[in-house]
Amino acid sequence: MNFLALLMFLCPALMAAAGSIQELGHSKVDLRISEDYNTSLEDMRGLRDVSEDSSRTVCFGELGCFNDSIGMKIPEDPTAIPPFYVLVSSEKEEVRLRWNDEDRELRLKTAGYFGEERHLIFVAHGFGESSRRPWMWDLKDAALKAYPGANIVIIDWREGADAPDYDQASANVAVIATMTAALTQSLMLIHPKIKAENIYFIGFSLGAQMAGFYARAFTKRTGRKIGRITSLDAAGPNFEAIGVSPRRGEADFVEAIHTSLEFTALLGRVGYYAAYGDIDFYPNGGTRQAGCLGITCSHERAYHYLIEALNDVEGCQFKGLRCKSAVEAEDGNCNGHAIDTYIVNLLELESEFLDRLGEDLLILRLEKCDWSLRAFYTILRYCKHLRVLDFSALGRRGARETLRPVENVPIDHIRLSSPLVRSLSLREVILADGELNHLLDSLPNLEQIAVHAPMHVNVSSRGTLICLLRAEQTFKKLDFAFDSLDPDVVRLIEKYADSLVDLRLDSCKGLLPEAYRSMSDCRNLRVLVLREPDALQDRHLLKILGRAPELEFFYVTDAIQLTNAAVEHIDAVGKFRCIPQSRIETAPDILQIHGTFPPPQDMMLTVGNAHFSHSIPSMRGNFRTIIVYGPNSTRECIAWIAKNFGKVEEFKIECYPPLSDDTAHRLSSLKSLRKLSLIGARWFSDEAFARGIGSSAMETLEITDCPLTDKGLASLAAHHGRLRRFHLTNCNRVTDTGISSLLRGEPFLEALELTNCDLLTENCLSEMRKSCPHLVELTVNCPKITQSFRAP
Repeated sequence: MNFLALLMFLCPALMAAAGSIQELGHSKVDLRISEDYNTSLEDMRGLRDVSEDSSRTVCFGELGCFNDSIGMKIPEDPTAIPPFYVLVSSEKEEVRLRWNDEDRELRLKTAGYFGEERHLIFVAHGFGESSRRPWMWDLKDAALKAYPGANIVIIDWREGADAPDYDQASANVAVIATMTAALTQSLMLIHPKIKAENIYFIGFSLGAQMAGFYARAFTKRTGRKIGRITSLDAAGPNFEAIGVSPRRGEADFVEAIHTSLEFTALLGRVGYYAAYGDIDFYPNGGTRQAGCLGITCSHERAYHYLIEALNDVEGCQFKGLRCKSAVEAEDGNCNGHAIDTYIVNLLELESEFLDRLGEDLLILRLEKCDWSLRAFYTILRYCKHLRVLDFSALGRRGARETLRPVENVPIDHIRLSSPLVRSLSLREVILADGELNHLLDSLPNLEQIAVHAPMHVNVSSRGTLICLLRAEQTFKKLDFAFDSLDPDVVRLIEKYADSLVDLRLDSCKGLLPEAYRSMSDCRNLRVLVLREPDALQDRHLLKILGRAPELEFFYVTDAIQLTNAAVEHIDAVGKFRCIPQSRIETAPDILQIHGTFPPPQDMMLTVGNAHFSHSIPSMRGNFRTIIVYGPNSTRECIAWIAKNFGKVEEFKIECYPPLSDDTAHRLSSLKSLRKLSLIGARWFSDEAFARGIGSSAMETLEITDCPLTDKGLASLAAHHGRLRRFHLTNCNRVTDTGISSLLRGEPFLEALELTNCDLLTENCLSEMRKSCPHLVELTVNCPKITQSFRAP
């Protein structure tokens, strides 16, 4: 029985975590674990690919051999990290097992447990945990309720999962899983009633990764597959970068729930982002969960969801809330109650699952599905109350192919109408014009449409616009993201000028001035977003703002340079929230700034999902890490940071105009700088750049997509000499000579990472061995050379 599917869909589909789910705080252990995870994210930069000929391998007798591909560490000796297993059932007292118990001892301990065919369910904890964690026993009780008569085995691998060394715990997962598979094999030989198809493995975090290793080890030993895996927010660090996870096909059924994705880049994320199961669930988009302030809370919410699902499938203790409209549902508020929208990633469509979607489903979001159009229309037929459809990367291989045509039935012969659907979003979904026309005909009351097609997806913007011009609906929201927008968008804006309240155009390249003049006729606009509006002029912008009295949100990217008069006018209007070119996001000790410098004194501040006005002076000196995206003036950016945040220790600046000699030299004003990251930077003089950072106390330097030369590296070494970590990526002017100069001039260098630098050769490696015996970490992944090591 698919309990997660029942949890998500048997209840009215928009559910709030209420009742028995409590807000989770942060214990000291939780915070320590979170810190250790984030430390590991930094170490992931040096992780190499899984390789059959790993540089370090260790063998443990009958358990086999293991390499250092996970966390760049080999597993510890099984005798040093012995797990124990607590066997529990509703009929007998619990008993402790060891993986290497003798057959006679094992037979005595388990007598009476396996007298008849029943489920055998393993439960594995995560990093820094043990079987003492209450949730494991709550899950045991819930599993016995859902599977009466089952035998539950709680895996306690505290010695191998011990904090603070997350890398070592990651490496230990494989050997613990193999020991567990060996125990299972022994039990099956003693008790023939144990069937592979009745084995069910539930794992949380690192325990979820253990489920995959266990399934593979079990199949290798027995030639059979286990019945089921439930992966609870599988750990991402040390695994996702090399594609290691439980995988569809390793058990008869693999389901996964993702709850802690996409926290800020510097805070990192704990969970595994990509889908890998037969069914993948992303509650609240898989990111921050309701009632959670930090990453650990959202991570742990995964096992709470499963416990609730197992405890009362029919009653479903999550509250279901109906919404008056799709707008309320999208805003996350129904009749004054906060709600959670569940984003579901379904990799297979089964009739049994469709039956569970239910008529009360309001929002359906599908991603990376290999579906036919028949399956899509089946969804519409079953879910009669749908309000929102959101599809991403649909096709046989994600965004590379179109939705498959309906088998042996011309699309025009399918007659279906879903009059309640108000919102349709198509991201990287390839539909022929005829298919899109038919889809629009099926949704007669559609009010909002979003079509996003990045450059690598061959979607015709002209075809899409023409289809919408022919549509009979009255659209209130249009959201387009194409490589370039066809001038036909002018006609589209003119057609819906009276009804549009939300207009978003991503990449307005090629859009003629007539389009912006048409926008001034959209008098009911409340939201306007324009990205890269290369033909937008002050007079057009001011006319739009002047004729849209209801406008509440306005955003123009830094691809356009407004005059001071226009900016002053925007600031003076004051009757709508305005972010002309700037945005700020904060987290503890971290400040992220997007856009114009200097930013307005009172600008929009983003903390999590909340937005509010904030005064820049009140934040001075409170941040040690500053990240800047796309400033229009690098010179003013650096000066502004030096003036307001003199104690900044980490500075990252991305996608900005060329650095002049004077601007590069201004880096020297950041006296407390310890780490500098430059992405997409260009400067006129290597020498000026080297002088700019030469007087700082900087220990870490990361340079990406920059035309750095050998001369620049030599100057850097001559003026600095205190670097401990250096990362160079996509810098194709650097040769072996430049690296040699750097190594000779940086005697304290401990970690070096070189990626996609085309001119480097084997001679570079020879120089490293000769000049840098003090290197403890090296990663080279370039077209001509590949090398990786990490000193113990």
